[in-house]
Amino acid sequence: MAVKNAGGTQVAHHQTTATIAAPRTGADRLVSLSIIGSHAVQHTYGQGFLVILPAVYSGLGLGPLEAGLIDSVRRLTGGVTGMGGGLLVDRLQQYRGAILALALGLMGVGYFGAAVAPSYVFLVLAFGLATGAGSLWHPPALSILAQRFPGRRGLLIALHRASGSIGDTVGPVLVGVLLRLTDWRTVLQASLLPAGLVAVGLGMVLRSAAGASDGGPGAASLGFRTVLKSLARLFRAGSLPRLMVVAGLRGMADNALLAFLPL
Repeated sequence: MAVKNAGGTQVAHHQTTATIAAPRTGADRLVSLSIIGSHAVQHTYGQGFLVILPAVYSGLGLGPLEAGLIDSVRRLTGGVTGMGGGLLVDRLQQYRGAILALALGLMGVGYFGAAVAPSYVFLVLAFGLATGAGSLWHPPALSILAQRFPGRRGLLIALHRASGSIGDTVGPVLVGVLLRLTDWRTVLQASLLPAGLVAVGLGMVLRSAAGASDGGPGAASLGFRTVLKSLARLFRAGSLPRLMVVAGLRGMADNALLAFLPL
């Protein structure tokens, strides 16, 4: 819309607010619901794992050292995958939908691999794969929601987090019920099916929705050097390293309690 300034000259007035508030299409709603709903599934697995740990410890006769190594490998793969996944997503934005589906699928494969593990080493690696795949979820999911819904990114990200809390609540109860019916290996083997189905369904939805994987108009892949330079600036600013130290100390206390409480 054009308006006149104090001198009588017409100037362009962009309807930014109106554009942002424009109603979303059915495809947009389907994309957001699919990502947010799938996040609940991802968290169901993550928190359900904590309930199945005592059965794993007991069934394999693991001591504190072996139990601690399982959780250390899980946390290491989760952290590396989370950081690496962010760099990967910035480089391959057009494949973010495929990365999301792959994350869910590999998570199911990891837990299935732990169920059929022929040795302790294979068990540790399988649990590491499952946790790493779960951590790979967040960078592409949050970036798609933020770029595809720029005017409602706060709401969509909050809903995404809320769905994770639903999974956190349902997971332990669900796994507890299943463990009353069968053993831990069967539960982990069966976990491959829902993860695989959700992964395939999500991949189909994001592939069919125009612009879902690339985050919509204006999204562009960043060069690797650009990403590293941006990361270096954050570290030089000083706030990011301090935040990482605080988060690391909190994680050490929290995760140590969760890992060794079943013992």
